Amino acid sequence: MRLKSQLIISVIIFGTVVLIVSGSIVITDWQLSEIQNQQQVANEISAGASDLAYISNDYFLYQQSDQVTLWHLQFSALSDGLSKLNPNGPEQEVLVSNVDSDLQRLDTVFDSAVSLIQNIPENETGQVHPELKTASSRLAVQNQALAFDSSVLSNSFRDQADQLKQTNSRLIFGLLAAFGAYFLTFYLVVFRRALGSIAKLQEGTKIIGSGNLDYSIAAKTSDEIGELSQAFNQMTTNLKTVTASKTELEQEIIERKRAEREIESIAKFPSEDPNPVFRIDNKGIIIFSNESGTSLLNVWNTKVNERAPERIRKVVAEAFANNRRNEIEETYGDKIFLLLFAPIYLQNYANIYAIDITERKKAELDLKRRTEELEDTQRKLEENAVQLEEYSSQMEELAEQRASQLKDAERLATIGATAGMVGHDIRNPLQAITGDIFLAQTELTTLPESEQKTNLVENLQEIEKNVDYINKIVQDLQDYARPLNPNPEETDLTSIFEKFLTKNGLPENIKVDVKADEEVKKIRADSYFITRILYNLITNSVQAMPNGGKLSVNAYKEANDIIITVDDTGVGIPKDIQDKMFTPMFTTKSKGQGFGLPVVKRMTEALGGEVTFKSQVGKGTKFTVRFPKS
Repeated sequence: MRLKSQLIISVIIFGTVVLIVSGSIVITDWQLSEIQNQQQVANEISAGASDLAYISNDYFLYQQSDQVTLWHLQFSALSDGLSKLNPNGPEQEVLVSNVDSDLQRLDTVFDSAVSLIQNIPENETGQVHPELKTASSRLAVQNQALAFDSSVLSNSFRDQADQLKQTNSRLIFGLLAAFGAYFLTFYLVVFRRALGSIAKLQEGTKIIGSGNLDYSIAAKTSDEIGELSQAFNQMTTNLKTVTASKTELEQEIIERKRAEREIESIAKFPSEDPNPVFRIDNKGIIIFSNESGTSLLNVWNTKVNERAPERIRKVVAEAFANNRRNEIEETYGDKIFLLLFAPIYLQNYANIYAIDITERKKAELDLKRRTEELEDTQRKLEENAVQLEEYSSQMEELAEQRASQLKDAERLATIGATAGMVGHDIRNPLQAITGDIFLAQTELTTLPESEQKTNLVENLQEIEKNVDYINKIVQDLQDYARPLNPNPEETDLTSIFEKFLTKNGLPENIKVDVKADEEVKKIRADSYFITRILYNLITNSVQAMPNGGKLSVNAYKEANDIIITVDDTGVGIPKDIQDKMFTPMFTTKSKGQGFGLPVVKRMTEALGGEVTFKSQVGKGTKFTVRFPKS
């Protein structure tokens, strides 16, 4: 089979396999995208369930009406998210139904608790009303049920997404394997056999070129190399018929020299020579021409007893000057002649013998052309081999890159899954701890003032701070791992500043300066993202000033951007670690997981902005958050 046909067939087969595998990858990617969207909605429902628990606990602690409104808004968001889910199979339908039932029961329990809090008169003794304890316990139980069912639903979608990822990975590796199999097959079936044939052809041309015109190249294949071998054999046959072998050619030269000597001795008989013969004196005058030379004289545009062309006179003069025979090749029409100049010194003239070498020249040119074609073919095959090797190397690099990307994606997915499970498993007991702290603080107010009561109050406050810190770690881990989809809404920066500083409080040895220009007090952004960014930056600034200092928070407009700066006079950040500050799990503190600043960076970029900082050791650090106004 011809090389071209083999190449076309292999390309068609390989293209079909690639199309099938690529189509499967595209379909799987589409299914994975749909499942991941469903998983994201399920994760948001799971996170929203935890937020509902915190809002209900905050309402029991502070009993503010805006918390009831916030709870109902969060409840509506969860209901909308639940309606967007498209369960795949009876198992997921049951899980969705369970979450919906938990949500409705939680709404009923919360509404009854709100009504109870609003209708129970304040106890003068400061003790917690028994019905309030019962309502708190029912709400905590229902929150835990909702958190558990929503976590199971989220895990169900995650497992389904993992299965599709594994399928997609297998298809990608299958595609890479198809590439490798194609190139290996192409090398074994086409390339190696062609190189072997070319090597044999090259060896044969060297043997022929050395003068062995009896050698025949074996043409075992019916492809282009086989045709080229047959052409070489035919060319050798033609060349053998046109010219003699090396030994015969040497003998011919010897005979020609002997003939020249005889011609010199019998110069009176040149007219009998079938080839053109001329005689020219040392002045360049043609003094004789036989009958065969008349046609050449016409080409030279001269006659006997006239001057020969200048190029002929020049060769004759060189022959006399060098005291040796000379020769040149001349083309006349479609004929090529070898002109032999034999000077006769005693008579001061030279004989010129014209030998027709047209056929020999054609054979030499044909051999040269075919040799060049062979060299060109070999060069192209070598270039293709280099390109094939480069492409194979590129495919290996691509495979390594895809494997590294897949490994990073799997690691991030594992972090996200771990963050979700840790968040659900830690937040549920944290809610119970928060409720118990509230009840303990309420009961402590009924005790008489004493050193023991003071110590208990301080211990409960310290526990409450540690609970908030644990919640921050869980929240940072979840915010870093899960996809961020900001919800633009009208946001009051001043209100966020005031609520944050009032609720969290700052050490007394830190002086706070908060400024917000009038034109940026109300902006359109995700208030949760803004709050989380400020919380992490201000927390870092406070921790950087253990001995006190000044904290400045400013908000202003610059061109079409909103700028928020958090500036402290703390210990500063060394230059050798500044480029690692936004790296996950990198921290210089004795405690913490190193997700605070990476979360700030992700949320700022999700808002379409960027976060930068400048720091000097011993003088403080200034973080700048820039994002579009809307």
